[in-house]
Amino acid sequence: MKRILCGLALAFVTSVFAEQQTPSNQPPYTTPPTFPEGSTRQEQMPPDTKAPPPQDLSAAQVEQ
Repeated sequence: MKRILCGLALAFVTSVFAEQQTPSNQPPYTTPPTFPEGSTRQEQMPPDTKAPPPQDLSAAQVEQ
């Protein structure tokens, strides 16, 4: 019974101290914006291309 009470007291004290932590204001660094403002240039993606059909290779060509 004494162990149960000690365990509950320890759990209570731990939870109280865990909730009293003050949140930090902001990290010392900032992440850059995903889409920078003022960037009007848009790079276009290359067009989709089809892969050439597979070629049959001989054993000598595979070894090279």
